[in-house]
Amino acid sequence: MTTVVAQTLLTTPDPAAILSIFETHLKEDHEIDLSQRNDGTRFFEQADFRVEFCVRATGLFISVAAANDTVLLFFKEQIVHHVAHLDPKMAEDRRWEGELSKPGDLPANFALLTVVRTSEVFPGMQRITLTYPGIAKTQSAGIHFRLMMPL
Repeated sequence: MTTVVAQTLLTTPDPAAILSIFETHLKEDHEIDLSQRNDGTRFFEQADFRVEFCVRATGLFISVAAANDTVLLFFKEQIVHHVAHLDPKMAEDRRWEGELSKPGDLPANFALLTVVRTSEVFPGMQRITLTYPGIAKTQSAGIHFRLMMPL
């Protein structure tokens, strides 16, 4: 698997407790059991991603490796979502190292589409036809999408 990797440290006085919460959630809600390496690192892995948790003196170190930027972004978002339930400030301040993105880049799961045509189906219902050259990649990955439009 060709991978992209991002890492973060959840600074907390009790990283083992945070790991326990993650582990319980993964087991109960997703039927995922964490494996453990000799150095104590806990992890789970599938064909296109790997997530690792390591208790350190300063907090819980989390590393996410994925086959591509879209999968990486998904898992980073999921981790931050769960951290927000524990500590909203910790989630808000979350920064990741190892990413290839630069300030101003669009997220891997964000695309600008072009309007091809628009027509009124009936009053109050507008049909908008869009084009996106990368749609095949999105479809093959089984990814859902949301359309955001300014009012």
